Formats: sequence, structure tokens, C-alpha cells
Amino acid sequence: MTSPGSKNKELTLSKEDIFFVKSIAKSLISPHSPDFDDLVQEGSIAFLRALATYDENKASFRTYASRCVKNAMLDYLRKKTRLNMRELAETWEYYPLKEPDDILDLKIELEALKEKLTDTERKALDAVLLCGSIKNASSHLNWHPKKLENAITRVKKKAQRA
Repeated sequence: MTSPGSKNKELTLSKEDIFFVKSIAKSLISPHSPDFDDLVQEGSIAFLRALATYDENKASFRTYASRCVKNAMLDYLRKKTRLNMRELAETWEYYPLKEPDDILDLKIELEALKEKLTDTERKALDAVLLCGSIKNASSHLNWHPKKLENAITRVKKKAQRA
């Protein structure tokens, strides 16, 4: 692993550093996921920042770097989830449909999906579509954000299977 505060001021990643970052990414999502490379990139940038900001008096470098890398990856995944939910809401609410049949098809698809959902999942989907984000929807429903995230994850899985 690259040593923090080394005399070489050029910040680079060794193969061992990349393996370290990839191992953290694998703990969060599958290596076969389309987002895996983006997650590794976010983690690599965070690793380089950790090299530059490490204070040896506070923690071991490996502990500090793993925390920085994992937090950057989680931020990326949260942001991506927010964007996907916003896109879903925009598709439903504001999609510029040209034909009336398109609107009907979209409504039929959404209603078919809602029939497969539990009451909790249906409430979660409606709240996110209405509020535009997990945070706003959890306050709207007065639910813990994790409960809402779990419900939305189940909705996504059911939508993919449909």
C-alpha cells in the first residue's frame, strides 16, 4: 500500500491500493454491476485524498483510508439512487408523451406494478414519487429513512422482474 506522507509528492495508486479499493467496492455491490467501475473510480479518488490528508496521530492509515473510501462510495450510491428516483418521478409526472396511448400504457404498467406491491411498498413508492427523494418522503410518511430505502429497494427488484 502506498505510504502516506512519502517523500514522493506525486500521488499514485499501486496495484495493492487498487486491490484495496476494489475489495471495499465488492463489499457494497457486485463486481458484475454496471456501477462497479464508477464505484472503484470514486474510491480511488477518495484514497488519493486520504493520502494527502492523513494524520498519523489519529488512526492507522489503513483504517483512515478504508473509512474515506467507503464513505465516498456510499455517497456515490446515495446520489445515484436519488437521481434514479427523481428520473422515475419525472417520467411519471412530466414525461413529454406525444400520444394519449403512451400515457395510458405508462399508467397501465405502473398499476400492474402496484398490484404486486405490499401496502408498505406502495406507500413508499407513492411518497417518493410525490416528494422526489427518500429524505423528503421519509419525513412526509414519518418513517425512518432506512425503512423507506428498504421498501424502495424491494419495489425496484419487483419492477425489474416484471
